[in-house]
Amino acid sequence: MKYLLIALLVVAVLFWLSRLRARGPGPDRQARRPAQGEPMLQCALCGAHFPESEAVNSASGKVYCSEQHRLRHEPR
Repeated sequence: MKYLLIALLVVAVLFWLSRLRARGPGPDRQARRPAQGEPMLQCALCGAHFPESEAVNSASGKVYCSEQHRLRHEPR
C-alpha cells in the first residue's frame, strides 16, 4: 500500500510539471529575462564607449559622449 501511494504521488507531480511546461513561460518568467542591449558607440574625443541613445552627433558626422566633448573637439 505504501508503494502505491508513493507511485501515485510521483505520477501526480510529473503530471503537474508537464502541465506547467505546456503552458509556456508566464509573465513572471518573461520579466526576469535580461533586457536587450542597445548599440554602443565610441566618443571621437576621449574614446569612451556609451549607449547610442546618449550620443551627441556633430555636423561632420562624428559622435561624442557629451556636448562638452563635441565643443572641445569641433570649435565653432
